[in-house]
Amino acid sequence: MTKENTKVKVTAIRCNNYDKSEVYKTVKKNIDFLGGVKSFISKGDKVLLKPNMFRTSREGTTNPVVIHAVAKIFKEEGAKLYLTDSPMTHSLKDVADFNGVAEVCNELDIEMLPIRAVKATTVNNPKCSEVFFLPQFLDDMDLIVNIPKIKSHPLTVFSGSVKNLFGLNTGTTKSQFHLRFKKKYDFCQMLLDLYSIVQPGLTIMDAIEGVDSTGQVKKVGLLLASKDSIALDVTACNAVGIPYNLVLTNTLGEERDLGVTSKEEIQITGDFLNFPVIDNFEYEINDREAISTMTISLFDSFFLKNSIGKPYVTNKCKLCGECIKICPKNAITLTNKKTKIDYSKCIRCYCCQEICPNNAIAIREPNYLFRILTSILQREIIRLRSFESKKN
Repeated sequence: MTKENTKVKVTAIRCNNYDKSEVYKTVKKNIDFLGGVKSFISKGDKVLLKPNMFRTSREGTTNPVVIHAVAKIFKEEGAKLYLTDSPMTHSLKDVADFNGVAEVCNELDIEMLPIRAVKATTVNNPKCSEVFFLPQFLDDMDLIVNIPKIKSHPLTVFSGSVKNLFGLNTGTTKSQFHLRFKKKYDFCQMLLDLYSIVQPGLTIMDAIEGVDSTGQVKKVGLLLASKDSIALDVTACNAVGIPYNLVLTNTLGEERDLGVTSKEEIQITGDFLNFPVIDNFEYEINDREAISTMTISLFDSFFLKNSIGKPYVTNKCKLCGECIKICPKNAITLTNKKTKIDYSKCIRCYCCQEICPNNAIAIREPNYLFRILTSILQREIIRLRSFESKKN
């Protein structure tokens, strides 16, 4: 076997809009480059689709046209299709109705599976979480197809393939994880603990349009696929100009032998692309972990107040109270017909921003001087980590 054949394959094919026929052709090309549908399933196999869905804006979730294409391709090979996600608020049905996914399920006879019955699943060699309570129906599936959306994220810098699996936890459990793992490093290790026990057989990323840290929808014009979710996330980061080593699920995932990140180990097939394919995709480096590991606890809260982006309520607020329900620290209250955030309690999990149905919660940029400091510290940590890995 040649060295080229030992590389992890990631497919990247241009698709400039959500035209149904074009998306179908492009998704099929991606799968064909990876060996074709028959290399993943046999007739009658149970296939679970895991898109990214929440009830705020349609732009931030996996587009239903992409889900339709993936489902149709597997249905044509005789698969029995299921779909799941666990939104932080509202039921799976409500969110699927809001995003247009319910129509896809009805058309293609996809059974939606809300997460009710769960079972304890133990992690081998955990870094943060020894056990997850995951849906019992995972044991019945022959293939899990992960269908994330390309997005930036205020806590993890990038939200892609690995983070999308967080939706296999129930909504209330998600809040508990944010409360337990306040630091970015620990939170990302928890995501990798989960990924280590639920590695999808195939990941197809909706990168036709993405959402950056400013909340703007940016046209990326790609559909990506791979059997290795971490290699796919690295490629997606490179496509939008996010340094892949700023994303801890990438670097820590490789350290744990859960995926590959170096260009020498990744073979990109499909269309010839010059990375980045766009240069205006904004992202935010939230360096709470970098700061806290390099300062004594006496100054920790001082840095937290000045260097970490704060969620704040804008005048779009409709006083619906969804952010109050989801906040794991009860830091949000409704007082005198105003929604207020108590920053002494806020742990910067940004759940409030993610679930707000009115896009009424934004992130306030941290102090400029501290942004410079955190950037310097980030580069130093990356340099030191790289040096240590070379020594080992």
